[in-house]
Amino acid sequence: MKRVLFISFTVLFCTQVYSQGSTEVSDEARYVDSMADYMDSIGDYPSAISYYTKDIQLHSSNSLYDIIQRVMIYTRRAEDKLILKDYRGAISDNTRLINISSENGEAYFKRGLCKIYLGDKEGAIKDFTARIKLGDKIDFGKYYSEAYYYRGLVKIYLNLKGSGCLDLSKAGELGDTEAYDLIKQYCN
Repeated sequence: MKRVLFISFTVLFCTQVYSQGSTEVSDEARYVDSMADYMDSIGDYPSAISYYTKDIQLHSSNSLYDIIQRVMIYTRRAEDKLILKDYRGAISDNTRLINISSENGEAYFKRGLCKIYLGDKEGAIKDFTARIKLGDKIDFGKYYSEAYYYRGLVKIYLNLKGSGCLDLSKAGELGDTEAYDLIKQYCN
C-alpha cells in the first residue's frame, strides 16, 4: 500500500512540475522528449533511440523528477532496442533500470528475455527468478505469470523437466492458459 501511495504521489508530483512549466524542465528537454515519443509512435526506432539518448543526458540531475524521467526513458529505449533485436543494448538499459530501482520487475523480466535470445539460459533463469521473488504486488503483477512461464520453458530446454513443469503449472494457475498446452506437450 505504501508503495502504491508513493508511486501515485510521485506521478502526481511529476505531472504538476511538468505541466506548470517548471524551470527544471527546459524547452530543449520538452522538444527532445516529444520528438522521441513521436519517432517511437511512427516506428522510426533508430531515431527514437537517438532522441531518448539525448533525453537521458538532459535529465541527468539527481532530482526526483529527473530520476523518474530517466526510468521512463530507459524503459522506452530498452523496448525499442528489443524491437530492433539489439539485445545487448536492451540488457544494458534494463540493467540501468535495475540499478535505479531493484524492484523493477519489468526490467528483470525483459532482461531475462534478451538473455534467452543471446543464449544465456542460466542468466535468463536468474532474471526470471528475481522477477518472481518480487511477488505479484510489484508493477501491479505485470510479467509475474510470464516469468514463471518463460523460466519453465528455459528449464525444460536445459533438461530440468520437473522444475520447469512446476513453473509452467504455476503460470497456468496465475491465468496463463498457454502454459497448460505446453504442460501437455512437455510434461506428460
